[in-house]
Amino acid sequence: WHLDVIGVPGDISEEALSVAIAERGLEGRVSVHCNLDNPGIAGLIGGASILASASEYEGFGLVAIEGLSAGLVPVLHANEAYRLLAERHDCVTITDFTDPEKAAKALADAFGAVEAGGALLRKTLMAQAQIYSWNGVTDQYCGIYDRVIPDETVGLSLVPSEGPIH
Repeated sequence: WHLDVIGVPGDISEEALSVAIAERGLEGRVSVHCNLDNPGIAGLIGGASILASASEYEGFGLVAIEGLSAGLVPVLHANEAYRLLAERHDCVTITDFTDPEKAAKALADAFGAVEAGGALLRKTLMAQAQIYSWNGVTDQYCGIYDRVIPDETVGLSLVPSEGPIH
């Protein structure tokens, strides 16, 4: 196994994190990547299997949705956004990253799922993320319009045939 820590310095500096990794003898198993550009992040995600996020706060859980769309098994801290996401997706594992044994078990279980599920699991995860794609969101909006606009207005053009909209 190999853990890639990707992000920007926050409560803990890159140097302090590197020291903690060295103190535990994990230099060959854990790499820290700070301030990567999008192609750098994409390259690491392409070789990953699990998304682990220990964030105590996430506004909308977009990191987890991005992980799902890349086919990564999400193992997430029990914050409100992640709990809501887990209610919608049975592939999301919620754990308590303040409890190292519990978090380690959740990650080991996720790795077991990756080994057992392989490419099929990755495709399934990516499919679950489709409801958040532009097409998925468009379908949701169209569904709302279909429910609220009476049938007799079907075919009504909402764009004027000539001239600008004022």
